[in-house]
Amino acid sequence: MRLQLTAEQHAKLLEELPQFRVRELRGQSHLEAWDVRRTLIRIFGFGGFDIETKKKEVVAQIEHPPTNPGGRSRWSVVYTAEIRLTIKNPDGSVGAVYEDGASGDSQNQPSLGDAHDQALKTALSQGLKRCAVNLGDQFGLSLYNGGKTKAVVNRTLVGGPGAAAPADLPADEAPVQGEPEPQHDAPASEPETSATQAAGSAADQLAEQIAAASDKDQLGAAWKAIGAATNAQAITVEQRNHLQEAWKRRKAEVLPKNPGNDAARRHMMALFGQVGLADKAERDARMAYVVDAVQRDVASTNDLTDAEVRAVIGRLERWIEQDTPPQDAELAGTGAR
Repeated sequence: MRLQLTAEQHAKLLEELPQFRVRELRGQSHLEAWDVRRTLIRIFGFGGFDIETKKKEVVAQIEHPPTNPGGRSRWSVVYTAEIRLTIKNPDGSVGAVYEDGASGDSQNQPSLGDAHDQALKTALSQGLKRCAVNLGDQFGLSLYNGGKTKAVVNRTLVGGPGAAAPADLPADEAPVQGEPEPQHDAPASEPETSATQAAGSAADQLAEQIAAASDKDQLGAAWKAIGAATNAQAITVEQRNHLQEAWKRRKAEVLPKNPGNDAARRHMMALFGQVGLADKAERDARMAYVVDAVQRDVASTNDLTDAEVRAVIGRLERWIEQDTPPQDAELAGTGAR
């Protein structure tokens, strides 16, 4: 068994990871599971790979009793999953098999069915991504190098048809960083290096560009400048994260906070009120529900598109229409969606 790649496939796998595919969550760079599947399809074709769930298991299911009379219980669930990714050769034979596992959780959900669904999907998605990373930079390997998108594979000595001869291959890069370790401040007496000074200067210039942005076009230019500086390694990952947060704050100041159909957003919040998730104290549970409904990370309901607002409304209306306690619905096999 050996993976046989066309010259085009081999070249694509060695390309640098585009910055626009990278997402941030709690300070960590990652690829989204749907993007990994899209890239598998683009490189290996429809039916050119198989994804199998070897094992899945509920590790924990915790009920949180209601804090108010007449309230509903909330649920936290943890799953583990083992995934096998099989990559096929162009003739359909098995070329490579990768296996890995992951865990996923869903915390403080109003519906037991949603809690299981979100936790299981997270475990399956993480397991798939860990399998796919064995295929190199296009599947996020470089992100383990401090969140960078610059290619870390660069070459293989076993290439596809028409691969460069060894003499033509680029020299190895300097050693890459290891997986993230706890960060410690350098001693106060340690002098600042020229690279650190340069990164600070670039970050300062970008911060000034963000602060000066006064319309959508200028905000877009500032965002692209952050991406370009990241790709050129002119700023650190930490500086990029700070700049992106500053950009989001500036965007909130410059652009209307609630674009689109305000009536629909008000209706959505009214529905959240009916299920007990409208109060400020319930924000975390509300946002967890929204993130699961739209399948992307959002910091606020103000970040939702009109289509996403409609999707959340539809899901809430189905939940209210059922009017069934989550635990009873789960036993009945319907799930409270």
